[in-house]
Parts: sequence; C-alpha cells; structure tokens
Amino acid sequence: MAELADLRKPYGRVCLSVISSQGEATFDPKADYDAGAALVVHLDASTPCIAVTVALDMKNGHLANGWRPQLAELAEGADVVLPRKPTVWTLASIEPFDFYVLFLDSGASDVREIKRLIQAMQNSKTDSQLLTIQTIKLRELLTRQLAGSELSSHVAAIPLPDEVGGALRSDEFPWRRFSVSVNFSQIQPGMLIFSRRAPQN
Repeated sequence: MAELADLRKPYGRVCLSVISSQGEATFDPKADYDAGAALVVHLDASTPCIAVTVALDMKNGHLANGWRPQLAELAEGADVVLPRKPTVWTLASIEPFDFYVLFLDSGASDVREIKRLIQAMQNSKTDSQLLTIQTIKLRELLTRQLAGSELSSHVAAIPLPDEVGGALRSDEFPWRRFSVSVNFSQIQPGMLIFSRRAPQN
C-alpha cells in the first residue's frame, strides 16, 4: 500500500473521479457505473515534473477500454485535468483494470523516449497490432523507472464514497481533499496504482 508522501520533499497529488449525470464524485473501484459515466484524473505537483497516466487491462496487459495514455507537464502548484478534451474515458466496460499514474522528474532517464512514445500512441489511425507493440514498450519503460520496486507498494488507498459526501458539480468538486500523494526524485519516480475491480452484486 502506498504510504503518505513527505511534504518536505517533491511530491505529486492525484485524485481519480467520475463525472456522471449526477455530478462528480470520487472513483469507486467496485461501482457499476451507468453508460456515459467518465473517468477524470486531477493532478498537481509541488515542483515542475512530468505526469504519465495509463490504464492496463488486468487480463491481457493491453490498454484498458481502448484509452490511450496521456502525459502532462506540470508546473509548480498548477492543477491539470486528464484526459484532455476532446478525449473522454468512458467507464462503459466492467472489465478490471489497473490505472497507473507516474510522476517523473523532468531530468529523469527515458523521459524523452516516454514523451515520444505517448505522442505516437495518440494517432487514431494506429492499427491495433502497432498499438499493442507500443503499449508493451511503454510498460517496459515505466517498469524500468521503478528500478525493481514491488508494484504492491504503489497501490493507492482510494477514499470510500461515503467519505466524499455524494456527487457535486464538476466546478466545485474539492479533489485535493480526496487526493493521494507520492514523493518523487530525479532517480526515483513516484507511482500510484488505482485498481478497478468487477462490480459487486
């Protein structure tokens, strides 16, 4: 389980939320969302860095729901919302997935290659075979950044829905109250994993 970040060191914050017809609320990994509900990622950092987001299907390691990975260059204290429009990450599928968020120092190794690869993966004309190869390569690059640390140590603790107090309008959603933080440095990225489980009947 991911530990709380030391706020005296560089850190990034992230909150996964869902926007639906009822408004915006924190992401519930076991919820059965209605058609049209969309996943949103709120991010900021205490110092400039690169943030990478990618969702992988737990069964086959491919991109979950066909969502392309996204990258954001974060300025100090400036919040960013992903995915960038016009992209929408619809939660139509109930298939389990792991959603990875990495905070990388701008000078970290492989940053340029990761940027180029994610940019190439945005091409809507990319065929499925090439996209699979690109996904494998991206996973290799991100795994190399972790320098052998156990993935289980990066699992994020998601606030329970009743801790949030229901859905709110998107313009008033206090995402920082429900965010998870992680430290990062030039030699060690900060990573958080949010797991989507099958809905409970």
